[in-house]
Amino acid sequence: KNNLLSFNQDIITLSTEGPIEIIGPKTVSLRGGMGGTYVKTTGECGEARLTICAEGLEPITVELLIH
Repeated sequence: KNNLLSFNQDIITLSTEGPIEIIGPKTVSLRGGMGGTYVKTTGECGEARLTICAEGLEPITVELLIH
């Protein structure tokens, strides 16, 4: 747990809910176990969620509060 999988090349899919949106890629191929994208607010306040999915793993959701 919490180990970097430095040879992992899996693909992850990102989705959002609430007042944020993805402006980077929504599908990311990991390189050396790492990847990234960009999100931005929509100009509204409220609760937002970024969900990260990968095949064979449980989805991870990051909850954000936008002011």
